[in-house]
Amino acid sequence: MPATRYSARWFMLSMFCVPSMVNGAMFLTVGAISDIVGDRFDVSAAFVNGCGQVFYLTFLVSILSGLAVLNRADGLRHATLMAGILNTVGSAIRIPATFVDNAHAGFTLMLVSNMVAAVSQAYFLTVPTLLSAQWFPESERGISTAIAGLVNQVGMAIGYFLARFFVTRENFNTTMFRISLVTTCVIAATTILIFFFFKSGPYIRASTAGRQRISTGQRFSIAPNDDTPTGLWAVAKHVFFKAKSTMTRGFTMFLLVFGINTAVYWSTGLLLDGSMVGGYKSREIAVAGTLYLAAGIPGMCLGGMFLDWSGRLYHKIFILVCIVLSAVLMALLSFSLWFEFSIWSCYLIAATLGLSLGTSQPVFLDLGVLLTPTSSETISSSLLFLFATQTGFILVFANSYLSYEYSSAKAGFYNNLFFAGLLAAISILLKCTPCEHQIPGFDIKDEEDGNNELTLLIRTTEGRA
Repeated sequence: MPATRYSARWFMLSMFCVPSMVNGAMFLTVGAISDIVGDRFDVSAAFVNGCGQVFYLTFLVSILSGLAVLNRADGLRHATLMAGILNTVGSAIRIPATFVDNAHAGFTLMLVSNMVAAVSQAYFLTVPTLLSAQWFPESERGISTAIAGLVNQVGMAIGYFLARFFVTRENFNTTMFRISLVTTCVIAATTILIFFFFKSGPYIRASTAGRQRISTGQRFSIAPNDDTPTGLWAVAKHVFFKAKSTMTRGFTMFLLVFGINTAVYWSTGLLLDGSMVGGYKSREIAVAGTLYLAAGIPGMCLGGMFLDWSGRLYHKIFILVCIVLSAVLMALLSFSLWFEFSIWSCYLIAATLGLSLGTSQPVFLDLGVLLTPTSSETISSSLLFLFATQTGFILVFANSYLSYEYSSAKAGFYNNLFFAGLLAAISILLKCTPCEHQIPGFDIKDEEDGNNELTLLIRTTEGRA
């Protein structure tokens, strides 16, 4: 019997995607033009990079509130609505920051804007796998998870492109005002749509994971109905005990691999302009950064297609190939920028690197869910992104230290080489990581009395992960 498909699933996915996309744009709109923002608000490059680091740190302090919301009976809807509201408020705060005369007051507003928007990460970064489980059949989970994850990357690419191509020192106030105003209107309109039309899921879940939760009496997120914690402290205790049981040797090693790989992916996009300032023109930096970020979009789609095509098998081999390729490309990028190779070679390397790093992301997330069968998608995704965001903070902070000690080009060279070394190290770690897991599947069998019995089948992929 074919899996249930719901026509509204793509509309629900679209409404979720807009807040995520806007958040990605806000993350890089400032970081992409760190030199211009620094001059406009009379602050150092380290303070400008702090606007990006806020996104990493805020996730640490807001993750429990996100889990508390997701753990309610209609948690997916409430979390998406909160993401829309917070992004709307954050984008609106940025509008007065563009024309305030006092430079430090303007930068403070810009920082507060990023802080408010950053809180929303707790409400949507961990949702893609859960949204796919609730609305999409097994055959579409890979591509739906990839789309839900890649829209944040789409937002980063759009934000980087708009900032680098259209914002200059002369027109900063006017252009940033227009960008912020349009962004606020788009996210506000989407938030209204979410309020009226978004649902946590159909009555009968579309995927195996969703139907299994119904059959076992579970809610959407992290605990059974009868003893579901709803308060912040109760959720904190529940998450702690769930995380403790989840942290097996294999998952702990996998957590390190995912966290470092994803942190390198994000941090490279944030710091790429600093690595190229001085050796290349502003438009060339804009093209290289946009290619790097935009290449992750088809990359994530390829990763999702691989999941659907492979039947969610061979995760480890696929990820390992992507990481090794990324390490080689990161080293090539370091030398190409340091020796100022042809800009076309930089374009090619940056685009291929973004494609390689992006392709592994949906496969990483899916394997993380499969390695934690006793926990929900929300718990596993929260742990993965929590480690990734804090690792990203450390990497950006280390780059800020290098910027004080060396020139921008030299700091960028050392930083990219360090990233290449990290990727090489986690490829070895992943090779040693035990990734045996089980894939649940449902089969419908017709009984003699005409009733349908839902039978759980388990396909073990030990040795083929």
